[in-house]
Amino acid sequence: MLAIPYAAVEAAKKLLSSPPRLGGQRDARFGQALARELELVEVELRVEMGRYHLRLSDLLGLKVGDVVTLNTSEGSPLPVMVQERPKMTALPKVVGGGMAVEVLKSIVQAAAPGRPARAGAHTFTQAAA
Repeated sequence: MLAIPYAAVEAAKKLLSSPPRLGGQRDARFGQALARELELVEVELRVEMGRYHLRLSDLLGLKVGDVVTLNTSEGSPLPVMVQERPKMTALPKVVGGGMAVEVLKSIVQAAAPGRPARAGAHTFTQAAA
């Protein structure tokens, strides 16, 4: 175990929390390494088919063969959630006998103060099952 007093690292704190720079310029190697690492991050993607509110007693009374009507129609766009945030809309599809979605558009998020609003920049060409 190593203990270093805060006063000893306070002066170097900004340098330790910033990406490495050469002569005040951005280090391209750092950006490339960061991009490679970010591409490996796993995220949760969820498509919400619809919603239906019911009482617990009604839920407990459901049996095989019962049909629950959702609040969406079969042709309406579905929200695609990434890490619990709406990021895209999509249409349901069947591809190779499995369920898939076709991405229609990205949803532009309201920007945080000091940051520009962004839409998704990727085009998806493969069907996701």
